[in-house]
Amino acid sequence: MELDLGHHRLRMGDPDFYRQWAGPGADLIGLQGPYLDVLNAQSSYSPALLDLFCFLIQSPE
Repeated sequence: MELDLGHHRLRMGDPDFYRQWAGPGADLIGLQGPYLDVLNAQSSYSPALLDLFCFLIQSPE
């Protein structure tokens, strides 16, 4: 049985790369970090799993 709960990606590049790619005045905070891959199907669990992932990577432990 295969269970596809969602497709997540994580952008961790240098801010200068995103600044050059997006152009001046771009929201660099919105361009970095985890996000849902809009090119792949997502389940109803995808947003919750993304929130959990964000919580875990920001945890100090």
